[in-house]
Amino acid sequence: MEPIVLLIVVIAVVLLDLLWRLLGVVRDLLRDHVYERRLPFLSPVQRRCLSALEQAGGESCRVFAQVALTALMVAASSSGTQRRRALNKIQGQRFDFVICGRVDGLPLGVVELLPAGALKRRTRRRLAWLKSLCDQLALPLVTLPEQPHYDLNTLRTALDAILRQQPLPRDGEAIDVNEEDLLLQRLSASLREPKN
Repeated sequence: MEPIVLLIVVIAVVLLDLLWRLLGVVRDLLRDHVYERRLPFLSPVQRRCLSALEQAGGESCRVFAQVALTALMVAASSSGTQRRRALNKIQGQRFDFVICGRVDGLPLGVVELLPAGALKRRTRRRLAWLKSLCDQLALPLVTLPEQPHYDLNTLRTALDAILRQQPLPRDGEAIDVNEEDLLLQRLSASLREPKN
């Protein structure tokens, strides 16, 4: 075969491929996608754990289930390519439960549900990865094994460990809990003092 004919065939194949891809993109843009509700949203074990966490937390916190990692973090990379890679790595990943402050909604910690029995290698790697992410975000990570029934006292202890963490002020520096209590006491006393 002549080299010119071979070149024309290769160019024609590349052009047809590009045209096929372009038609696919246009077809996707014009087509309305149909979605269905995914039921059930939480498994029975997750519902039991959520209910137990809400009971154990009481009025001190809110518990959110199946929270996307992208809702809690952004990529700190300066370059656009690195930022996209970092976001792609966490895209579609979720925390089982996120514990937030009742008043301000500030994420205070994460609870991950572990399957009963021995952990598979994949689960251990994912857990280590989530732990490293939580360490970067200064969010405590608590793991709970799947159980038919949860002891509320054990859950209260786990939640207390999360709720006792030092809050982060707006400028990013940690506030000492004792200093915060002292400041609130002084403010309360100044509001009670009669003005002359």
